[in-house]
Amino acid sequence: MVVVHTLSFPGLFSPTGLLGASPQTTAWLYMYWGAFPLFVIAYAWLKHDMGDPGLPPGLVRRALFIGTLGVAIVVVGLTLLATAGHALLPAIMRGNNYTPAMISVVLTVTKRDRDPDPVDAAPALHTGLVANGRDVRLVL
Repeated sequence: MVVVHTLSFPGLFSPTGLLGASPQTTAWLYMYWGAFPLFVIAYAWLKHDMGDPGLPPGLVRRALFIGTLGVAIVVVGLTLLATAGHALLPAIMRGNNYTPAMISVVLTVTKRDRDPDPVDAAPALHTGLVANGRDVRLVL
């Protein structure tokens, strides 16, 4: 996500950004990037439920390959949605300011860091969620 976000940024490599970017593309890619803690939560819950299954090395390599391929597919899909499919997404930027739609999405997604016990996992996960929520709110 970092690479495609950088390539789409207006004024960095071209006046409107690369990848066929629209005025909304960079903001949407940033929102997708900000969803990373949700995947961390899912991993923590799955790992907690599964315990340590003691998988053989061949299966671990296969799982890593499939996981990496899955991430690449998701990044390509989200990039295509934010660029070629930008008309399907609501406008979240108006000039250099956020629209009410963006503010609503950010506040809804980051609400979890205000809850006293957001996940039944390690305290480090909670710290990461709080940091991500603060990061997104700083730009508001």
